[in-house]
Amino acid sequence: MSTQHDMPRRESLQSYSLRVDDVHVWVVDLKPSTSSVAALTETLSDDERGRAARFHFDRHRRRFVVRRAALRALLGRYTDRPASGLRFLCAPRGKPELSACTNPRTIHFNSSHSHELCIIAVTQTGPIGVDVEYLHPMPEAEDIARRHFSATEIRDLMAVSSAERERAFFNCWTRKEAYVKAVGDGLSVPLDSFDVTLMPEDPPRMRAHGLEGGMPAWSLFNLALHDQYVAAMALEYPAPRISVQRFYSDHAIEEN
Repeated sequence: MSTQHDMPRRESLQSYSLRVDDVHVWVVDLKPSTSSVAALTETLSDDERGRAARFHFDRHRRRFVVRRAALRALLGRYTDRPASGLRFLCAPRGKPELSACTNPRTIHFNSSHSHELCIIAVTQTGPIGVDVEYLHPMPEAEDIARRHFSATEIRDLMAVSSAERERAFFNCWTRKEAYVKAVGDGLSVPLDSFDVTLMPEDPPRMRAHGLEGGMPAWSLFNLALHDQYVAAMALEYPAPRISVQRFYSDHAIEEN
């Protein structure tokens, strides 16, 4: 079995379907034109518009509006439901889901954002988690690692050359976050309770798990999106067909 990982490309939102082994990853630019942001705001629910209004800084409000509008537009096409009519809820452990009445195809999704980029992953294979981080200088990376990484991960991080250490740190962080988001346990899963690979030459994978019950068959994947970002995905499926596509804000406007 092979993994298909296409480069971003423009797609129409007229018809979207998933095969059992498909994972669609959408890349969303969070900095569209001012007029687009105003139009996207109108596609949100009253609650979402209220949440947007509470952001103090314009850039934070803009990013929230764009990513929520994109999520609604995409999930509306996968579920054959009006984007404005989708209902979201939180699972018992806090993971966002679609309500059963607006999710007839049992779509699983997860999203993450950092700086000016958002990613949204959609699949029918089962629970999924993604994380993206903007690659920037991290003088505190070693301190964070000692608080949150396992002993093995700390050892590996310190063995990486200084020129590659920041990317190795984000390799580890995004892979761990993607797994925690996939299982939906949030802060109840200590980040130092399991190991992931982080060395530049190593493929992403789970190495050990210290939680009761052992480690399930979770798979980790790198998502090559942009030179300035590091992203990872976790799901309970060994070799999915991964398609990476770019989402354009006008699609969300057209859907409403």
